[in-house]
Amino acid sequence: MSDDFERRLTALEERLSPNALPSQLPATNKPSEDEKNMIGPIYLGSNRAIVKIASGEHVCVDSNSIESIDYLLDFGIENDVAPVFRRFLTPKSVVLDIGANVGFYTVTAGSWIRDRGQLFSFEANPHTFGLLRRSVYANKLLNNHRIRLINALVGAESGKGTLYFNPEELGGATMTDTDQWGGGRQSVEMPIISIDETLPPGLVVDLVKIVVEGHEPFVLKGMEKVIARSPNIRIIIELFDHMVERTFGARRFAEYIDDLGLTMLRIGENGSLHPFEKRSTPTGENYFLLRRWPEYDIARKHIAIPADCLTYHEAYRPLLDNGVFRYVSRPGETINLFYGPYINLPAGRYAVGIDGEVDGGMTLSLTREFGRGFMGEVPAKSDIPVQIPLSTYFEVVGKRGDDFRSLTLRGINIYPG
Repeated sequence: MSDDFERRLTALEERLSPNALPSQLPATNKPSEDEKNMIGPIYLGSNRAIVKIASGEHVCVDSNSIESIDYLLDFGIENDVAPVFRRFLTPKSVVLDIGANVGFYTVTAGSWIRDRGQLFSFEANPHTFGLLRRSVYANKLLNNHRIRLINALVGAESGKGTLYFNPEELGGATMTDTDQWGGGRQSVEMPIISIDETLPPGLVVDLVKIVVEGHEPFVLKGMEKVIARSPNIRIIIELFDHMVERTFGARRFAEYIDDLGLTMLRIGENGSLHPFEKRSTPTGENYFLLRRWPEYDIARKHIAIPADCLTYHEAYRPLLDNGVFRYVSRPGETINLFYGPYINLPAGRYAVGIDGEVDGGMTLSLTREFGRGFMGEVPAKSDIPVQIPLSTYFEVVGKRGDDFRSLTLRGINIYPG
């Protein structure tokens, strides 16, 4: 950890120490930003609790359901899949979260795209949908017109279907009738919709997550038009062989994915991506990234913020052309070249740099809300590792130096690790 990060943690520990002298205690009862980051679950009654996840967003869980323990005890949520989701998420992405559950991926995406992109979140269980709405509300996203929450089953075509579930295992809700829950099994009849019929005509989609307990093939069948018109679509999909075998067939599903023109990349530890042999039979419990051009995604490790997701000084806005910012320095112009967008990331070590070419001196810094910097200015091309403390809502700021001459900017790259 950086010396500054250790210093701030030490200071926080001293402030919270029961042995602190009165003069060392906070002047008010209002918690500092670091203290807010360390607050545990907030219990709401009726088996509900609000939990802060690693990247800083809040999720509402049902404490009567067994999977809530992962959230309440901070066991780590989606440690392999979430890094892939964030890696290919941008502030202007069009995102589908199909099988949203309590909203882990919905609020992750929503905190990024709140001003620029679009998000459609689908959850069939009415009770779980209520938790999803609370999760979205807790992140101040509920009334955002760019985010739609849809309480329905998703399948190949419109109709009606039955969802089976156990209140103590909400994450396992499925359209496959099973006796695995014994006397705890409940069911609810819900409308079925297809993605092709639900999305606005012509909408191009960037990123999709599908987890529907064995019915993933039918979701894809109901979004073939969306897939066809979305050349850069990436689909993160659950494929558990014992679930898909009952509904479609695991090998048949792999062959169908190939027929769609998509390549299967198995998601491994910490978000690594591994080629999967075409038209072979998936076995075990896997998550895959489906992609048309897999080679780039396998090699890519960084999060990318495109240049057209940044905010520029009014005088510089005309210099953004077709997603690329091209600037040649002139005397008397502002120091700040660009800033934004605000995003959340889990605490950890990252390197930040530009995707582009810079001639002369230019610096990058990371700031919290209201311009409070927590990473000092570093050379724009240095990719110097920085520590992001706790979970921090931050933006990137680019400044010209005294000898700055020109910049061609395609975006900002953030490298974890």
